Amino acid sequence: ASVHGSTSMGGPPSPLVASRVMWLRCVRQALLVGWILFLLIPLSDWPRAATAAFATGAAAYFLLGTIGLLYDPCHNIQASLLFVVVAAFAVPDLASNPRSAAWLRHTSLVAVLVPVYLFSGISKVRYSGVLHQITGDWLLAVRGDKYGLGDEKVVRAPLAEVSLYIARSPWLCMLFSWGNLLVELALPVALLYLLARRERGWRLRVVLALFVFGAFGFHASILLLMGPNFLRMFPLLVLVVDPVGM
Repeated sequence: ASVHGSTSMGGPPSPLVASRVMWLRCVRQALLVGWILFLLIPLSDWPRAATAAFATGAAAYFLLGTIGLLYDPCHNIQASLLFVVVAAFAVPDLASNPRSAAWLRHTSLVAVLVPVYLFSGISKVRYSGVLHQITGDWLLAVRGDKYGLGDEKVVRAPLAEVSLYIARSPWLCMLFSWGNLLVELALPVALLYLLARRERGWRLRVVLALFVFGAFGFHASILLLMGPNFLRMFPLLVLVVDPVGM
């Protein structure tokens, strides 16, 4: 047994582990109860109660997601974690004040989506190198016949055969890499530049449309060619463009 009192492999969990598991279950229950109550409580009639319910669920979601990142260092949940925290500040008068909805969309773009995409692109350049990003070599499959784009297994990809074909074409990998640079570097930087200049005209609308549709295409191609991974980004992108308000 360890200093924490755990038993040998295959035995019952130690009291410390059992208490931590129980604590995590309580946090998960708080998440479910908080957000179910938020959906049931009329926001316009009881804004404080609805806000408290949403904030409880958001705090639990953020906590569980952050703990999960310690054991599964992925990069497809950070945007959702940041969004629920940001949304908690807009909930109190979201039903009665159009400025709250506008603030939430703007903040979701500037403080959540753009940084997530931008730093993802910077990370690829940092660890793969500029030359590999330009040539697309980092997307080529080199480990065998069952590996597709990015030299990753494509067992969950709906279009696995297409992924295998693209991953063995240097020209196609180069085009995909250029598209990645556009979505994760060029367009986020362009958005930040226009927003810093308080641009509100056609230039911002065009760049924002290119960014959103490019991100949609980016994630759709990942879904079809590599497997489901970034599906939670789709509702955030829809929120930013506000199709209902168009």
